[in-house]
Amino acid sequence: MHFAPEPSFRAEVAAILERIIPLVRALLPAAEVAHVGGTSIPGAMTKGDIDLLINVPHDTVDASLLVLQIGFPDATASASVEGMLLKVPGSALPLDLLITERGAEDPAARGRARLLSDPDALAALNRLKQRFNGKPMASYRRAKDVFFQQLLSARSP
Repeated sequence: MHFAPEPSFRAEVAAILERIIPLVRALLPAAEVAHVGGTSIPGAMTKGDIDLLINVPHDTVDASLLVLQIGFPDATASASVEGMLLKVPGSALPLDLLITERGAEDPAARGRARLLSDPDALAALNRLKQRFNGKPMASYRRAKDVFFQQLLSARSP
């Protein structure tokens, strides 16, 4: 696993989102769609993957997943802690769609908001990513989980 500065992916991310977000909104008009993750945060170190958070109305996660699978027939689905994850192949960069129920706890959006408002937190996350650059994904994910648990339990500056 390797990280690079977010600006090195910015143009490619914008082009992919310009195509994908309207498709998701056409398939799920009641959904709220947000770009989250490292490629959504200016100045972040990132793997270059694109994460879209798709909040859907209460009790429609399973139906929304089925609709998205029609729109993205080559995608693979799996359960995650927050909802359902759809991995979409075929883009120049890895693309993940996380489908969650509106009103559910949203740590990805909370983490993003905190990183955007707290330059010290973003710098700390970038240092963590640099420390794990070139190392196994599993060890990085464990460290990242701890980082975000601490970040989101601490008071904002």
